[in-house]
Amino acid sequence: GRDSLNNAEQVRISSSGSGSYTIHVDGYSLPFGQKSYYILWDYLYDDVILTYPSGNESFVSGEQEVIRWDSYADTGVFVLDYSIDGGVSWNSITGGASGGLREYTWTVPTGPTERALVRVSRGADSDTSDANFVISETPNNLEIDWVCPDSLLLRWDVVPGALQYEVSQLGAMYMDSIGVTTADSMIVRGIDHTQEDWFSVRAVFPNGGKGRRALAIQKEPGISNCTLQYGVELSALNSPISGTFFNCHNTGAVPVKVRVKNVGLNPIDSIDVSFQMNGGPVVNELFDVSLNPGEDSIYTFSSTLDFPSNGLYETKVWCDHPLDQFQGDDTLQVQTVVALTATLSGVWMQDFESFSLCGTLNDCGLTICNLSGGWRNESSSSFDDNDWRTDRDGTPSAGTGPNVDHTLGSSAGKYLFTEASGGCTEREALLITPCIVLSGMGAPFLSFWYHMDGAAMGDLYVDVFNGVEYDEEVWSISGNQGGSWQQASVDLSSYAGSLINIRFRGITGWDYESDMALDDIGITAPFSIPENQNVLFSVYPNPADEAITVRTLKGVGDDATLFIYDLLGKQIHQHQVSGSKELTISTKHLSEGTYVMVLQNGALQTGTKRFVVLR
Repeated sequence: GRDSLNNAEQVRISSSGSGSYTIHVDGYSLPFGQKSYYILWDYLYDDVILTYPSGNESFVSGEQEVIRWDSYADTGVFVLDYSIDGGVSWNSITGGASGGLREYTWTVPTGPTERALVRVSRGADSDTSDANFVISETPNNLEIDWVCPDSLLLRWDVVPGALQYEVSQLGAMYMDSIGVTTADSMIVRGIDHTQEDWFSVRAVFPNGGKGRRALAIQKEPGISNCTLQYGVELSALNSPISGTFFNCHNTGAVPVKVRVKNVGLNPIDSIDVSFQMNGGPVVNELFDVSLNPGEDSIYTFSSTLDFPSNGLYETKVWCDHPLDQFQGDDTLQVQTVVALTATLSGVWMQDFESFSLCGTLNDCGLTICNLSGGWRNESSSSFDDNDWRTDRDGTPSAGTGPNVDHTLGSSAGKYLFTEASGGCTEREALLITPCIVLSGMGAPFLSFWYHMDGAAMGDLYVDVFNGVEYDEEVWSISGNQGGSWQQASVDLSSYAGSLINIRFRGITGWDYESDMALDDIGITAPFSIPENQNVLFSVYPNPADEAITVRTLKGVGDDATLFIYDLLGKQIHQHQVSGSKELTISTKHLSEGTYVMVLQNGALQTGTKRFVVLR
């Protein structure tokens, strides 16, 4: 043959017999002068060489592995077998792999065995794994049971046939063996609880064979489920708040209020507590309390904070006890932004029609929406993930969000909404009202309209700031509420006479179909019609679910009218009543809450009753 394509030329002589051979070497396209050359030769035999598994591997029962081999001829067929007893007996994998194949996908049989082999044969030629390999299960359900300051506990499922287990920890480059145990758990000591770690485990069999490692499990920084003899935890910093603190409240004497918990196994008392603002002087006080295991208690410092001007303040609070065995949960700190806002009083309602439109790009927290009239979005880079945006004529995503506002009922009307597209799922958006004075109006109500249409809808919460801390979840709703605007009313009578802020906390759902919206937010005076003694009718059942029955009595007359109002005074039903009879009124369309029913006849007699819709 002839080869003149490469710098290293190759000629193959097939089926060569014995004798003398002459090799002719001619220069081909030499640029200049004479060139040295070398002749090498090799004999290629028509045998079979198994390249994988070669031995000492760890296979997992039920998984697929690719057996690989080399051979020079493409004739005949290959026969593949495996053994689980070191070659004493063989089991067929396949008896007819084409002579042109050099690999075969094999489903690994059930173990365990430390003496597995694979053999590939063609005619009289064959090759076997150079050494035994292991077939077994990996340890399933590897988990970290607890993490303490200097140790942690790993657990896993038993592997059939295993004599012991080798535990590994990620080192500088590799998973390094750190110990063996015959149990299905192991306490790893000498860890640094403040650092991330990775751990794995594998089965070790009676003759030293090792199975494959389980997928490594991550230990995040911190402790969890740790049982200490003595432990104190600063579990909450209630005041000052994290986020915006409007200067309509008292900024010169802000309480420092914390929750301290005993997380140890023994009682503990007399806990030192301290705070510091903006790296300034440390205030130390003694919390003279006795806490049994698992108990907690609120402590309000006798010293207060002074926020002298608008701006950012950082408050650090910590506790200490001489018997405390872990200090990693003893400190909390918050950032508070003191800001100027408007103050609202009396009955009012915000429809957002005067607000400027904000962008609707699917960019999650990158769009900053500055609101008007003292309304405020928390900073997405510091206190939440996303802004409530002023919008009209539908949100960018199909299948979610309103197409019209509530105020005008048209695409020209405005509302606020949270955008869930662009990877902004399960993200929080915080909207804060201006300061609200709840004086001189009896028992006030918060009224607002919400739109929560979408298959992946998340959660909406209402929180109230009382001047010191937030009372969270005074109202909440979750999940898809359909394609229409819904009204909510929240009884604020417990805050009557106070100066408050209201926070709307929207959390998008697990997919993009979770745009939620708000409109027509306001404070209204209660609707008050007291129940009287004019026994003109009765209602049942009360509370009601899907319907309520009204039974009118004799003497009502033929020209009576029945009205139903919500507690905000909105008439939601009217029905003419003739004589003594029963009538059933559907309550399916009513939200849960209290309603007032009024019956008035031609003689101007009036009867009133309250009823509740409860599901």
